[in-house]
Amino acid sequence: MKKYKPYDEYKETDLPWLAKIPDQWSVIRSGYLFQEVVDTGHPELELLSIMMDRGIIKQSDSGRKTRASEDRSLYKKIKSGQLGYNLMNAFMGSIGISKYDGILSPAYAVGKPRLPMNPWFYQYLYKTPLYKVIFDWYSYGIMYERNRLYFDNFKRIPAPYPSLKEQNKIVDFIKLKEKQIKQFIRNKKKLIKLLNEQKQGIINYAVTKGLDPNVAFKSSGVDWLGDIPKHWEICKLRRVCKYVKTGGTPAGVDEKYYSEEGFNWYTPGDFKDDIYLVNSARQLSELGKRLVQKFPPGTVMMVGIGSIGKASITKTEVSCNQQINGIVLTDKLVPEFLVYYLRANSNYIISCGKSTTLPIINQEETKNLIMLLPDLIEQKEIVNFINLEINKINIIISRTIWEIELLQEYCTRLISDVVTGKIDVRDIPVNEMDLEITDIEEELENIDESENLEDTENIEVEYA
Repeated sequence: MKKYKPYDEYKETDLPWLAKIPDQWSVIRSGYLFQEVVDTGHPELELLSIMMDRGIIKQSDSGRKTRASEDRSLYKKIKSGQLGYNLMNAFMGSIGISKYDGILSPAYAVGKPRLPMNPWFYQYLYKTPLYKVIFDWYSYGIMYERNRLYFDNFKRIPAPYPSLKEQNKIVDFIKLKEKQIKQFIRNKKKLIKLLNEQKQGIINYAVTKGLDPNVAFKSSGVDWLGDIPKHWEICKLRRVCKYVKTGGTPAGVDEKYYSEEGFNWYTPGDFKDDIYLVNSARQLSELGKRLVQKFPPGTVMMVGIGSIGKASITKTEVSCNQQINGIVLTDKLVPEFLVYYLRANSNYIISCGKSTTLPIINQEETKNLIMLLPDLIEQKEIVNFINLEINKINIIISRTIWEIELLQEYCTRLISDVVTGKIDVRDIPVNEMDLEITDIEEELENIDESENLEDTENIEVEYA
């Protein structure tokens, strides 16, 4: 942010949260900026929705089921260029300017511009972390969970008002920066996808072909496996496991069966990318523990309903629900090798189960899975190799995720600083903006990592 300059002159305001603004800006109440519109009786118009990350969109583009009432006579008409916000969720960023003519639920407020303005300037302003906090202050209700930002209170909220020319320049600047930042993030997400595919490729090859490039191969006799190392065995999983059992759930939903710091009880939602299971989202009390199947440390837990084939290893004695198959192994199979093998062959596992409403693989079908079996020493070598290679890739993925998160925070802060007048973009020519947009990497490197990019938590302002 240091590359951008502040305005030459500022003046003080009487706002605790916005002490100074550029000298040529004004502060004006939102009721002078927007006039409430309650125009109902247009059920034929397209249904719109407001999303926190996307603003006002067509309901048909939201990816959600339409939850609107069949009687839309009380739905509010909103025109292109008008402001809409969710009465309950404005403080979370559910506010925006519409690109369309359409209708919004009665749970939304609609406002039309009263003064010369670029309304998109106010979408950016009202979605800043600062104004989310202010919206929360101005909301009220019989209890916090039912607080609403009624228009009578919204119109009392002060906001900066630059000239229309300056608003246009600010909006152009922000849109250009957003465009490049979004492209940068898309590229980073593509990189993460490629890295994850690379991880999967390493696992797939290592558990089906081994590590020795000079090894002799033989036909496995299984189409999807192809050739395998000549000295490897091929067998069914039942030959190398003591038993496969399904977990269970204590009868009913009585809280006496559960405890905040109790016995780990896993469900499919607890399975992540890590090869080992960590603490479960929900634990059982001593009473609940007595009612379920328990599994020893080193058990391979495999999801058997829904996302079947997901697998991880227990580190302690644990339990699980009925959607999970617990595989307890003999000493012929290294648990980590089995997990990687199962992860490499998820399509095969799915094909071995039943396909009803959800894919299901039961205990018997799990025991009949075809298994490749190197000797124990080679299994451990393969596991060590996979762990080493995956760790290298995970470091790159973690760094990439960090860059995305940092840049998202930076973008939020940049927008906030521009629309509140902390930095001046008036004299940045459009062609210079284009040049800056081609080098987000350099801009990212200039961010002070110690800087607090989200600094609204410490704001203390009395209700106005």
